[in-house]
Amino acid sequence: MNKALLAVLTLGLGMGLLTISACSDRKKKETTELMEVKKDPFTLKVYLENSGSLWGYVNGTHREYGNFLHDLISSATSSKLVKDSAQLFFINTAVTPVLGDAVAHIDHLKKEQFSAQTSQMIDMLGMIVDAHQPGDVSVFVSDCIFTSGSSLTTENLSTGIKDKMMVFKNKGENSVLVYALPASFNGKYYSPKLGGQNFDGERPLYVWMLGDTKALARIVHELKVEKLNGVQQNGFQEFAAVQTNDELSFSVDKSLKGVGSYGLVKGDKHAIKKARPADGKKAGFELPLVVNLSALPFSDAFLQDVSNYTTSSETFKVARVKPTSNGLYELTLCLANPNAPGVPKGKVTISVKRPSCSWIDVVSDTDGGAPVEGRTFGVQHMLNGLQSAYEQGNADVAKFTLNIQ
Repeated sequence: MNKALLAVLTLGLGMGLLTISACSDRKKKETTELMEVKKDPFTLKVYLENSGSLWGYVNGTHREYGNFLHDLISSATSSKLVKDSAQLFFINTAVTPVLGDAVAHIDHLKKEQFSAQTSQMIDMLGMIVDAHQPGDVSVFVSDCIFTSGSSLTTENLSTGIKDKMMVFKNKGENSVLVYALPASFNGKYYSPKLGGQNFDGERPLYVWMLGDTKALARIVHELKVEKLNGVQQNGFQEFAAVQTNDELSFSVDKSLKGVGSYGLVKGDKHAIKKARPADGKKAGFELPLVVNLSALPFSDAFLQDVSNYTTSSETFKVARVKPTSNGLYELTLCLANPNAPGVPKGKVTISVKRPSCSWIDVVSDTDGGAPVEGRTFGVQHMLNGLQSAYEQGNADVAKFTLNIQ
């Protein structure tokens, strides 16, 4: 091999390695940009309603309540999501700080710590909202029953909850998550019609999380609420009242396998050109996109449900959504009609729909008499109040736009 040829080959190899390195660096940079999200640690405040109706959740061997809170607090603390240690409070007609280690207190709750006083959801949420500061995540644990002896009616209960949640919403880009956790119970169930009734069975336990939308999203995605002790075994219902209208980060990724063909637009990772169905005519077209959904406080189950997405053009629909890593999801856009003759040009906006609390009727007792397994009297009015505080405005909570040239 002569020296000139060797020099050319060496130069070519060097240029190839530089090209591969540049592509790798560019790919890494794009992935890093997609993953950017607010990462500041937050202050965790945990409020346990300690009225008499809550004792049945921790009476004897009934431990779902304590197991969930133990796992939530210890996981959040050990994962560095939380500044210092969690702050624990009892709440009913007033807020009482519980000094010392929060997890140790939760592991050793006693009947004497649960008051016979009647507490009201509007007042308790009001105290929590008033104490909430930027950088806080407030967790409120309650049975959410509309109790006997109340001067309120179910009609103004919803309005009262809405008013408190509007105050919270207006404090910043704040959202609220509500989880209904099936839990065993052995204690007094206080109904409006019959007062205290002995009950041994399943009652939902409600966990409200109030905080900055991105902080709540970190809890959902990094702690994996659905895998926490008590939730993993028994399941849960979730509702997210979300305040955000984010433009989601996304990119076109040629390394992902789709259907059909297209070209990239230089300098624009949000655009494609020369899109064609698989056989050039009517074999369908599918375009996988990498989307950062980590800023949304929705479970994987919600985010993977294609019915939770809309498109600005009836020509397209979302075919699949699956998680990849670090809050990134592979979202596949396809032609609504796979036999369409071509891929139309123009901008297509893909939006994430605002959730509705579809499970209200599943957990609601509308009678207010004897306890009903798995149901709570009055909770529907509380959740309706929360939902109405957040449903004003856009029907969607986040979106991104693809340009097909």
